[in-house]
Amino acid sequence: MSSDEIALLMKTKRFDYQQYESKIHDYWKANEIYRCKELTADDLKIIDTPPPYANGTLHHGHGMSYTQLDIIARYLRQRHPTILPLAFDNNGLPTERYTEIKYGIQPGDHPDDFFQLCRQEAELAIKNQQSQFEALGFSYDHDIAYTTIDDRAMRITQQDFIDLYNRGLIIRDRQPQLFCISCQTALAQADIEKEEKESQLYWITFNTTDGKPFEIATTRPELIPAATAIFYHPEDSRYNHMSETHLINPIDGRSLPILEDNTIDPEFGSGLMMCSTFGDQHDIELYRTYKLDLIPSIDADGKMIGNQINGLSILTAREKILNILQKKGRILKKKSVIQSYSACERCSTPIEIINTMQWQIDILSHKTGLLDYIEDIEITPGYMKKRLIHWINGLQWNWIISRQRYFGIPIPAWICESCEKIDLATQTELPLRIQEMENRNCACGGNLRPDGDIFDTWMTSSLTPLILEDKYFMSGHNQSLTLRSQAHEIIRTWAFYTILKAYLMDRPIPWKHLLISGWGLGFKAKGKKAIKASKSSGTGKDPKDLILEYGADAFRYWAANAKLGKDQYLLEAILNRGRKLVTKLYNAAKLTLIIVTADSTSNGRDITDLRTEMISNLNSTKQEYEKYFEKFDYTEALALIEDQFWNTFCAEHLEEFKSYHYDNQLSTSDRRFLTIHFKYYLRLFAPFMPFITEFLNRTIHEMISPEAKYRSIHQSQT
Repeated sequence: MSSDEIALLMKTKRFDYQQYESKIHDYWKANEIYRCKELTADDLKIIDTPPPYANGTLHHGHGMSYTQLDIIARYLRQRHPTILPLAFDNNGLPTERYTEIKYGIQPGDHPDDFFQLCRQEAELAIKNQQSQFEALGFSYDHDIAYTTIDDRAMRITQQDFIDLYNRGLIIRDRQPQLFCISCQTALAQADIEKEEKESQLYWITFNTTDGKPFEIATTRPELIPAATAIFYHPEDSRYNHMSETHLINPIDGRSLPILEDNTIDPEFGSGLMMCSTFGDQHDIELYRTYKLDLIPSIDADGKMIGNQINGLSILTAREKILNILQKKGRILKKKSVIQSYSACERCSTPIEIINTMQWQIDILSHKTGLLDYIEDIEITPGYMKKRLIHWINGLQWNWIISRQRYFGIPIPAWICESCEKIDLATQTELPLRIQEMENRNCACGGNLRPDGDIFDTWMTSSLTPLILEDKYFMSGHNQSLTLRSQAHEIIRTWAFYTILKAYLMDRPIPWKHLLISGWGLGFKAKGKKAIKASKSSGTGKDPKDLILEYGADAFRYWAANAKLGKDQYLLEAILNRGRKLVTKLYNAAKLTLIIVTADSTSNGRDITDLRTEMISNLNSTKQEYEKYFEKFDYTEALALIEDQFWNTFCAEHLEEFKSYHYDNQLSTSDRRFLTIHFKYYLRLFAPFMPFITEFLNRTIHEMISPEAKYRSIHQSQT
């Protein structure tokens, strides 16, 4: 800092964050303040940073959760060697969907062009998001970052697939699978959201072979051509005499057996249920239990299969079937109902169930073992562990890991067109790109063709602990990382899949601590429901816009006022309170500098009691502050030091020093003591407000001991 800048500081009333924040960041970057150089230290802390999707920019909700993680990382770095990497998730469906919408392109029309557009958009998003992270003061190593589609991530993902396959934990077979006809790919259970819509429930007449009518209620009449059986509950007295009879399909005249099953709800509709292949999970269960026929109903393009409706869209086919039934006098009545259905979390398209060939990881046979395995993971807040347990208990599908998409990591496998042998890549061939996969010769004489699918993006994201170990040359150390921080809506994906991978490969728990953040909400509006900040809804504000208005430290103050797991409105009152705290620190520093740079009398007044009181107060504050941080309760830690700073240090101790100063009653030792004391407050505030604390710490250094080498306030002082 130049002498002119110091002189300006003494004249201005507020910190000029717009001028200095970028300069401070440049100083951090140029001096590698956040590079960890002690990779073999016994107390090394490694943080598993969540990689944001490389599609567009971050919003203030992202800014909140990443700031909370950074506060904890900065606290740890003051005490231990700490690795805080920056990563970006730039492969798979999220990047593809963003590119499709932006350019209005169908990826199957021009796959090569689409691939390049995805790469281009991902690179642009990473550049923009990196700039946002820097504006937030996120303290990652500026020279080390990774993406989920770089060579390292690709190699580790493909090797992991091979290892799991060789252990018999991955299978490839044709089964009814969850499928999004808009995204044109199979999906996993974790990719599905439950939504509701208004629908029509139709009562339709099915006749027995001797012409006796029975009512069946359905919201999906277009699936009647794919009906394979009719079911009722065994205790339903209306139908328990019909187990040896059949009903005639009113569309194609096929004979459908009437069967009993305990899972049928006798209160729904007429109590008779039509099982088609496939309308929902219940249909699949009945199909498997009773070994029913499989009649394909919908193809991967969302077109119907079968006589009279072949090639029609689902809604068009529904209308045609209803017209046929109406003409036959088979529709008795209909009524509006609110229907719960499964939808794709990416595009909200209703999920269909299609019989397709997919790769999947066995989850269902490991549920009990997984519940035991997670016992040693400490999750904060504690109640979030119940969400993880609930997810594991509620799993109904294995993990479908193959995607019929383009921009991602290819499955390193070849399939023989003759004998169906599966041939996997060798370790020396990895990483293997889709362009490098050519046909091979099979031992049977047939043609081995590349599988052609890519991995679910979570196949790579679930390996971030292994990627970090490999990146920092710690392969084989087989130890848990220190912590991971992530949002609660991806407990079912990122947290669960990472735990699953470690469990299946007999590794230690991925991390000792799993921290779960809440959502950043929009500005609070009276009488309106809180809405999660998101890119798609337009409710998310760019953190850089808020930083321009309030300053990065004020934004971070807002983020720190939300405890882990708690949602937080974007409240101007909190942002303004943070800005006032920055100003208070700034002016307290100015007064401290006035006092400590003044000439001292040879014999100052004896203020031993005041100094003792200040030391005692600061020590007890420090101890309580550290206790809060050990529990990851940064919110209470901030409230503690804010209260002590305003109401004890500024209102009492600094005022007493000012009085003694103006009476010329302070010794050189007293002034030096005040400097050290104030700088320790800066150190306590540093994890929360890195810009103003670095600025003031540097200013004090330049004015008090300019000849000494400066050490950043954000580095370990030991």
